[in-house]
Amino acid sequence: MSPPIPQTPPVNFALRRRVRNRSASKHEQINFFCEEIAGRMFERLNYIKLEPRVILDLNCALGASSSKLAKRFPDALVIPCDPALGLLRMHAAPKKLFSWFGKSLNRVCGEAHALPIAAKSVDLVWSTLFALSYDAPSIIRELKRVLKPGGLLMLSTLGPDTLKELRAAFSQVDSLSHIQPQVDMHDLGDMLAHEGFQTPVVDMEMVTLTYPDVKTLARDLRAAGASNLEATRRATLTGKNRWANVERAYEAKRHENRLPATFEIIYLHAWRGVERIAADGRQIIQFDKLAAKK
Repeated sequence: MSPPIPQTPPVNFALRRRVRNRSASKHEQINFFCEEIAGRMFERLNYIKLEPRVILDLNCALGASSSKLAKRFPDALVIPCDPALGLLRMHAAPKKLFSWFGKSLNRVCGEAHALPIAAKSVDLVWSTLFALSYDAPSIIRELKRVLKPGGLLMLSTLGPDTLKELRAAFSQVDSLSHIQPQVDMHDLGDMLAHEGFQTPVVDMEMVTLTYPDVKTLARDLRAAGASNLEATRRATLTGKNRWANVERAYEAKRHENRLPATFEIIYLHAWRGVERIAADGRQIIQFDKLAAKK
C-alpha cells in the first residue's frame, strides 16, 4: 500500500487575492529577493536541455522572470500569470516590464489550483518563490493538467524553516499560528511522484537576510503579501502589547546590531510523464519506429 500523500492546510482564497492586490503597490520593496532567487533558478536551467514553445510564468508578480524567460527563449510564447490583477496591471505597457524587444506578453489572471489554461498546452511551468504552503496536492495536479506530456515543471518555494526566528518569538508570546506553515521538501517530492512526475529533483538552501528591527521585517513581509492565509487562522489583529512582546523576544537574536531572518528556499524540477492510461480507461502502448536496416 502506498504511503498517504501529505496534506496542506485549507486556505482562504478570497483573502489571498485581497492581500496580494493590497501589496501590489509595495511589491518593488522586495523584488530584489525575487530576482535573486530567480537568478539561481536560471543557473539551474543551464543544465537542462529544453526548447519550450509555450511557457507559463506562475505567480509572476512584477514580471521580472517573464522578461528573462522571453529573452532566454525568444521563439516561445511567455504567459505571465498571477492571482492579483493589481500586480498584472502595474508597469504594463509604458515601462514594458511585460514585454521584450517590443513583443507583448499575454498576461493571465488566475489561481494556481484552477488555471484558465487549456490542458496539455504548456511546455514549461515556471514559478519563483511560489506559495505551495496551501492545497499543494491539488495545485501540483493542476500544473500537471496544463503541462504537455514531457513538459517541465520548475519552481522555487519556501520550506518549513522559513522565518524560524519570528516563529520562535511568537511562540514565547502565545500558542497561536501566526506564520503560514510551509511544506517539507521530502513531502513535495512524494507529491510529485504520486502525480506521475518523472525524475523529480528537489534541493534546498538557507538564505539569511538581516534587518535593523522587527518593524522593517514586518514591512517587507506585508509588501510580499506574506500573510497567514489558513482558513482556520485567528481572525483578530495582534494587539500592541502582544506585538511589543514579540519584538522583545526577537531581540535575543540580534547579532552585530542586525536581526536575522532565515528563508529556506526549496528548488524543484520534474518532467510530466507520458500517460499510460487513456481517459476512457484503455491502456496506451507506444511503439518506437524501428530504423530501417541498410
